[in-house]
Amino acid sequence: MRDQNISFSVAYGGPAVVNHEMDVKDLAPALLAIGELMEEVNSAVNPQYVKLAINIRATKEGSVVIDLTAAQSLVESAKNLFASTDVTAILNAKEILALVFGTTGVSSGLVAFIKWLRGRKISNVTKLEAGKYQITLVDGEASIINELEVKIFSIISIRKKVEQFIRRPLSSTGITEITVTTPDNEQTISQNEAEYFSAPLIEEQQLQESTSIMSLQLVTISLQGDYKWRFNDGIAAFTADMLDQDFRKKVEQNEIAFAKDDLFVAEVKTRQYILNGELKSERSIIKVKEFQSAASAKMRLPGI
Repeated sequence: MRDQNISFSVAYGGPAVVNHEMDVKDLAPALLAIGELMEEVNSAVNPQYVKLAINIRATKEGSVVIDLTAAQSLVESAKNLFASTDVTAILNAKEILALVFGTTGVSSGLVAFIKWLRGRKISNVTKLEAGKYQITLVDGEASIINELEVKIFSIISIRKKVEQFIRRPLSSTGITEITVTTPDNEQTISQNEAEYFSAPLIEEQQLQESTSIMSLQLVTISLQGDYKWRFNDGIAAFTADMLDQDFRKKVEQNEIAFAKDDLFVAEVKTRQYILNGELKSERSIIKVKEFQSAASAKMRLPGI
């Protein structure tokens, strides 16, 4: 495999760019998302020693048109070994672009498949011969896509990058369409199609749950709503639900006064889970074992 550079362009159209200008707050995140999208697709379908980077080449007149280059290469440590490596499964930069944006008359690509889906639910996926899959929707409509398109469609992080690159700019005032032009195809997404590109929400995946006794310093308290308090465990501050009903009752009846740096010894439950591909954790105060007000703290003297 040789290093390869393939050019393509992204054009933003609409009243907001009539003077060939675009708010950098909209453009910069979109360009970053394009780069990360192509890098993630490359990583999903190619060995780790095949790298792909997206570079800006120039701009043209007419709307806001960004010329980009998909630069694919081998990492230096793999070049001497590459001659003896089976390279038949490696997709080059042009094929990576086609996988995302399609090839006229050959394959639809990820973007066109999401447009066709229009947010509808998939009822069945049937594997066909020659690496093809039939995707059938709940309304009975069906489409055939290839195995790699199925793979990248299923990766949440890739879908999030597609959302950042397409839906978010089209949700901005005055951006009405995005056109991507590659050597093999041209895809235009209009503003009324933007919501189709929202990344899917996935069910929460429980990882682990544990309970421990911890010493904590109070940072802030909340006496309304869900009683989310902030504590510091000596390493970092965190938010926790105050679930000790007896302690909450004492607080509500003004039996306890708080001061900065109050000390708690409490039974703390920690729960870790994955939501939409992101690792999250939450803590709850199950039982306050001890409470020491910083206002009443005294210096201990020898012999007393």
